[in-house]
Amino acid sequence: MKKKEKEVCILVLGTQTISPMFKINIHDLEHRGFKLNVWDVGGQKSLRSYWLNYFESTDLDLIWDVDSADKARLDDFCNQLHSLIKEMRLAGASLLVFANNQDLD
Repeated sequence: MKKKEKEVCILVLGTQTISPMFKINIHDLEHRGFKLNVWDVGGQKSLRSYWLNYFESTDLDLIWDVDSADKARLDDFCNQLHSLIKEMRLAGASLLVFANNQDLD
């Protein structure tokens, strides 16, 4: 975090394919002088090559969003996460894993 500026950028990634469109959602939140920038980048295979472009623009805090009910793609989820973890630009990054749809089976 940029302590002087009280600002942090977080990157949200996952292998979800909710929308077939190229879509990046940017959310800027500010509260009591603290600013949070959240970049939610699409997870389609065609977009994954762009993920590395966002690493240098964030404070290297990463949220990994996984559909835990999609057992057929579990290997893909794991492989992508392992690839990200090996990325040198993510060394020392904080990682939070969201395992969505736990109530579905």
